[in-house]
Amino acid sequence: MSAATQAIPITDATQPWSYDEAFSRHSGLISPEQQQKLRNSCVAIAGMGGVGGSHLATLARLGITRFRIADPDHYDVANTNRQYGAKASTVGEPKVEVMSKIARDINPEIEIDAWHRPLALDNCHEFLDGVDVLLDGMDLLKTDVRRTVFKVAAEQGTHVVTAGPFGFSIGWMVFEPGGIGFDDYFDMHDGQTPFEQMLNFIGGLTPDTLYLKYMDVTKEQFTDKSIPSLGLACQMCAGVAATEVTKILIGVGRVKAAPYYFQFDALLQKFRHGKLRGGNRHPKQRLKLWLAKRQFRKMGLLD
Repeated sequence: MSAATQAIPITDATQPWSYDEAFSRHSGLISPEQQQKLRNSCVAIAGMGGVGGSHLATLARLGITRFRIADPDHYDVANTNRQYGAKASTVGEPKVEVMSKIARDINPEIEIDAWHRPLALDNCHEFLDGVDVLLDGMDLLKTDVRRTVFKVAAEQGTHVVTAGPFGFSIGWMVFEPGGIGFDDYFDMHDGQTPFEQMLNFIGGLTPDTLYLKYMDVTKEQFTDKSIPSLGLACQMCAGVAATEVTKILIGVGRVKAAPYYFQFDALLQKFRHGKLRGGNRHPKQRLKLWLAKRQFRKMGLLD
């Protein structure tokens, strides 16, 4: 074996854990005072699936040590392509337990309040109690729960960051207390079906539907009322969401909250952002959503 290909010796496993040493490479980007603020912050993550698990791992590496997470589901084989904790060895295991173990392995100081029960109207206030920021990692079709969680967060004065993967593309937004509300921006109400609300959510999060240039939008791809997904996009979501969380918690950069939206498509190498006044109630958005819903009705996916 040549010198260039020789194995690198494994680091001494007896090296004691040190928070300061673990996050020392943040120096020059995050001050010691800001790092301590991150260390003492509490972030809630609703959902430990495609984006939620990646959110937790990314924020753990940022040095945040207090989390509250919720997800009643277990991993299955179909989660492998995109969910951080999905492996052959974790099939059938609770997502919150797997991800809690991964996070504590990154940073032994981490404290996690892991909820196995689903979020609902009667427990959202408890879930958000004492939380500094909420990250939305819920399934696309969980619009009823999402609406409730966002409403409670606004009532409790908590910022919410939502980021969604769409093909090789991502869209993200921040909702701040006192700003436009979730239902108002996405134009959601109780009379809509879950699938219709999902379309409103996707349309409002990604007004410039870049991914439609290459995504197969056929009935066969939407038979389970989900959309095609890639793990790489989930990881991009975690990066931008963690950046927004950092801005909110330590005051670096400018937080541009809804009705501002942001999109990036890595395949097309295009970035789109803007201020969508009125959200989905904007005339152009109403037309786009009307056309989309008409197409899905023809496909038999929308009543």
